[in-house]
Amino acid sequence: MRTIVIFLFISIHLSLIRNYDASAQSQLAEKVYLHIDRNMYETGDDIWFKAYVIDALTNNLSPNTNNLHVELISPGAQIIASRTVRILNGLGNGDFSLPGSLPSGRYRIRAYTNFMRNFDEAFFFNREIIIINPEDNGNGLSDSTIYIEDQIYIKFFPEGGSLIDSVPSIVAFKATDAAGKGCDVTGKVYSSSGNLITSFESFHRGMGYFILRPAHGLDYYAVFEGHDGIGYRAPIPGSFSAGFTLHSSVMPENRLLVRIQTNESTYNNLDEKDLLIRFSSRNLLNKMLQVKADKPVNNYIIPVGDFPEGIIRITLLTIDELPLCERLVYYEKNPDLTVGIYTDKQQYKTREPINVTVRPEGENKNLIRSHLSLSAAEKASITDQESSATSISSWFLLESDVHGEIEDPTWYFNHSNIMRFQNLDLLLMTQGWRDFRWKYQDNATFSHEIGFTISGAVKRNSRNKPFPGAKINIAVFDEKASLFLTTMADSSGIFKVGGVEINGKARILASVATKEERLFGWIYLDSIYYSPAGVSFEIADRIVLMPSRYSMVREEAILQNSIRKKYRLSDTIDIGEVVIVGRSPVTAQTSRIVSGRTMYGKPDHELIITPAMQLYPDIFQVIAGRIPGVEIHPDLGLVTVRGQIPLVLRDGIPMSDPTEIGNIPPSQIDRIDVLKWSSPFGSRGANGIINIITRSGDYNYDAAANLTHTASMNVRGFDEPRIFYSQVHSSANPDESMPDTRRTLHWEPDITINPGSDCKIRFFNSDKNSEIVLTVEGMTDNGIPVSARIQVNRNK
Repeated sequence: MRTIVIFLFISIHLSLIRNYDASAQSQLAEKVYLHIDRNMYETGDDIWFKAYVIDALTNNLSPNTNNLHVELISPGAQIIASRTVRILNGLGNGDFSLPGSLPSGRYRIRAYTNFMRNFDEAFFFNREIIIINPEDNGNGLSDSTIYIEDQIYIKFFPEGGSLIDSVPSIVAFKATDAAGKGCDVTGKVYSSSGNLITSFESFHRGMGYFILRPAHGLDYYAVFEGHDGIGYRAPIPGSFSAGFTLHSSVMPENRLLVRIQTNESTYNNLDEKDLLIRFSSRNLLNKMLQVKADKPVNNYIIPVGDFPEGIIRITLLTIDELPLCERLVYYEKNPDLTVGIYTDKQQYKTREPINVTVRPEGENKNLIRSHLSLSAAEKASITDQESSATSISSWFLLESDVHGEIEDPTWYFNHSNIMRFQNLDLLLMTQGWRDFRWKYQDNATFSHEIGFTISGAVKRNSRNKPFPGAKINIAVFDEKASLFLTTMADSSGIFKVGGVEINGKARILASVATKEERLFGWIYLDSIYYSPAGVSFEIADRIVLMPSRYSMVREEAILQNSIRKKYRLSDTIDIGEVVIVGRSPVTAQTSRIVSGRTMYGKPDHELIITPAMQLYPDIFQVIAGRIPGVEIHPDLGLVTVRGQIPLVLRDGIPMSDPTEIGNIPPSQIDRIDVLKWSSPFGSRGANGIINIITRSGDYNYDAAANLTHTASMNVRGFDEPRIFYSQVHSSANPDESMPDTRRTLHWEPDITINPGSDCKIRFFNSDKNSEIVLTVEGMTDNGIPVSARIQVNRNK
């Protein structure tokens, strides 16, 4: 049965309550995406990545941050390698080199800015990769197999939130199998009185919709079946006797249709006819309208040309801002710009040159500059699920805003898919029903990082007496240049210089002097070590390569490894260094830390006490400004967590008096853990928990004994990206006799295409003569994410 809905537009009263200027938002939230050359590697390989950092409100490349933290995380949730990538105008690139000691497994690459730590870790960029060690003897990356029953489940999602008696509503549904994957179904809807109401069928990955006008006093259910013909029955959510429904859709010319409907009984009993409609993008409020509901059915046309591209959240509220119902819609602001990849041939012989043209396409191709990166990788190094993997478009515009894992996210951004907007709307009506992930907080503890901060303190010849107004001369010697700075100490003898650019391995020298330039007093430097965000979960155990394929991949890895060692092959120029952190031996201090955390495991925040911090006169100066949500009150001898007096522990044991925290000398402290709450402590920990973990060994060590009027420190600044070496084949090449078994044939991280131009790239095929996957991803100057992928076949 087909139902036709005719919209009758009536005159309405609209009043603009609030119009929020995006440029005035105080929350300059950010998102990060990494384009990675492939997703399956062998030990000894290099991982190449290009970073794109955007302002989450406008989608434009972000100018707010210079520091991006990129980490390689093991299957056991340990950070085993890290990079600090320099970001200039939202762009940066880097790499990891994989040592031969890594075991085979499923790893993660994580990326985030310091400011992103104000929000949930779920907003960090995460990408799963596979690493194969040819020396492993296992049959696969997992030895566990889970058997599931052949079962279909279905959920129904009334548009806007709820069904209302006598009000026709769109009801979306999603059918999934026992593994949680969408599956196609057909079915019929019946009333509790046995009448057939309508029929339905799924359109895309188990998703579809039908229209239902519920009658008062009746319940409804669906009878459906999958491709196997097995029948199932499921209830449809019940309707309410009173309330509102909300329908919305995008119209031409940057307009949005919003339809608010209720039944006669609800409308007649309304004391107040005014309602509010709230529009937000990425959960940042853009506009609030006051509307007058003159009739049970009210339709509004809202201009949204000033909204950023992506998901718009529409919320209907009472005049007192009590939420009634919600709807998500997708607004595409610039549909006419894509990128194309073209090769001079479709098939290539071994070592034959491959000529590639990257070209912006669409109506805006002559108007917008593009910043792109290109990878050319052997198809065998890209796992099967890669064809439906995350792209820069799906991540920035969809996945980071919608709840749950999305199957085949690139499908919704494939311009050849004429049904993509209908499919996307179904996705938002099901997985985006009443909620999406980007949830901003009002307070910001972590600031934007613009380079590095050099800080410390100066004292007179008495250890605890500060030296206010002292002049501090600072010199930075890094791998590129020398930098000389001057600053003054404040009234507490503290000094700080921010925004310092440090490249690679560097040495900092600082001296303290009087205003007359006479060296005088003691100086010490704080460490500029960056404490990374915690890793909250381990990668779940599941088979990602079947044993038969793993055996084939491992054999290839063994051959590749032997060739690399024999000929000393590398795909890099100017070999850099990545610090790989191995498993530390169990020491007395390690045991003390583990013992002190027995009741709670990992803390929410951890402050590691450096030798410089041990020189502070009390714990209050150590904590000041270093732990999110923690404030000091030296006059009361207290530390508070979010304004409340916490439970104070020493090595995991509660202290009877929270003011005793001031009696612990910093020289005796190894680290300070902070928790919002921990269930083993019950109500005692409701206001937060602070655990002081002390040092083992000699507490009487005097770290100030070696202090003078000068201080120095070895530091690590921005990790300089290495240069990808793409092998050239010709008779004039002295290395022509060496084998070429590259898996990544070419990596081009910095492609800038000006309006009306294209880009020509040339590289050579390897000896392996396998299919090659070319991928281009990037951003335009006005915030349009673009991506493309093609496959080049081997010469058969």
